[in-house]
Amino acid sequence: MKSKFTLICLFLAIISSYRAEAQTTVQMGTGTLSPTNTLYSPVYRFSATSTTSAVRSDIMFTAAEMAAAGIPVGATITKVEFNKTNANNFVTPANFKMYMGNTSSTALATTLTWASILTTHSLVFTNTALNLPATTGWVSWNLNSPFTYTGGTFELATEMTMVGNGGATGNILWEYTSTVPTTYIVGAFGTALPATLNGAVADYKRRPNIRITYINARTPNNAGIEKLIEPINFCGGNQDIKVKLKNFGSNQISFVNINWELDGIPMPIIYWSSLLDTTGGFGVSDTVITLDTAVSFASGLAKSLKVWTSLPNGLVDSTTSDDTLYAMLKPSLAAGVYTVGPSGNFASLTEVSNELKFGVCGSVIFEIQSSYNSSVETLPITFKEISGANSTTGVIIRPESIASSINISGSHANTIIDLDRTKFLTIDGRAGGNGASVLTIENTSTSGAAIRFINSAQFDTLQYVTFKASNTLASSGVVFFSN
Repeated sequence: MKSKFTLICLFLAIISSYRAEAQTTVQMGTGTLSPTNTLYSPVYRFSATSTTSAVRSDIMFTAAEMAAAGIPVGATITKVEFNKTNANNFVTPANFKMYMGNTSSTALATTLTWASILTTHSLVFTNTALNLPATTGWVSWNLNSPFTYTGGTFELATEMTMVGNGGATGNILWEYTSTVPTTYIVGAFGTALPATLNGAVADYKRRPNIRITYINARTPNNAGIEKLIEPINFCGGNQDIKVKLKNFGSNQISFVNINWELDGIPMPIIYWSSLLDTTGGFGVSDTVITLDTAVSFASGLAKSLKVWTSLPNGLVDSTTSDDTLYAMLKPSLAAGVYTVGPSGNFASLTEVSNELKFGVCGSVIFEIQSSYNSSVETLPITFKEISGANSTTGVIIRPESIASSINISGSHANTIIDLDRTKFLTIDGRAGGNGASVLTIENTSTSGAAIRFINSAQFDTLQYVTFKASNTLASSGVVFFSN
């Protein structure tokens, strides 16, 4: 009986000492563009009949980008993901390797050799029979060997051999962000693995968007503000401001200071005291903090919020990268009619799309002025999902009642207007919503659509609009529907 009791106590001790490490996933790159053919990274494939059978690439993320994404020095990276924007994959699986490195690079030169990459990078993933899902969406690489980020530039290199002609169902596309410097990616391909990453095809030299999953380096006393709880997607009026306080450390926390500013004005410090268990412990490791109640918000006006922790357990927090939350608190747009143009409420439809990210509080109409000129737009004009829009309180974009001809035109490789997860948006080409069409949306690029529906955009309406495109691609169109 004594031996059984000893075993039970040992088992309970093992259980009580276990702490699961929480993993965090962040994304770098917010653009929604897709290349015409493919990218050098992470998986290059030009077409079903391409004779290319060997590819190498390297991409980099600066220390500033890593810090902005919230990835601290000492983090252990366990998984990366890239967003595939078409359904093609391999007929014959490929032999694939991934390497990661901590470097001091500020740019990647087309003289970079694979031999030099191997001196700074470590092998973190290998699969001799890699295939990709035959769908769009984020593709995961769970690392065989987790990688520790020690600071500086983070680099990710890939090496792949594959069957050429007939080895895939078609080209493979990856989502990217156009504002990322092209010097942050290099690659090369051929029928043998290239020794130098000297590829110069502009369409391939786009760094793909990435999601990185990591485990934070845990320090004993480490508290932080994890996220904003309230107000989110709210209308003008009085609102409570609430945030979530979290214990990121390996010690329990019994008290911590919560500091905050509203529009740059310091507010009274909250001296919180209770008990937060460690992340993965058996107790509660986070709690909601009310910073203030009934704060007045005027429709259309934003307030900047900064909240941070200090002195967890009365000691210096040795990991400050997860202490602070910054948020822009802006009420959703009030119901009504707004003008778009040089003398309007909004100078451009790009401004409208940015405003709609905060949502709407009722039915909203945007009327395009006769003096509107589409040269002010940043293409593509991207509309996301609109909080507050539904079948009864939607959003309408149309020419103003005195307009005789409105043209939204330009040249873009993908589209002029993107409806990305957008719901209950109507584009009505009639002046003031009456009469004949006076609105034309035109893409003069030979590869792009006039308007594109992506990521399950639905319940949207296009009516009395003339769409034009010079698209010569069999895989696209004037009005293009993707997944």
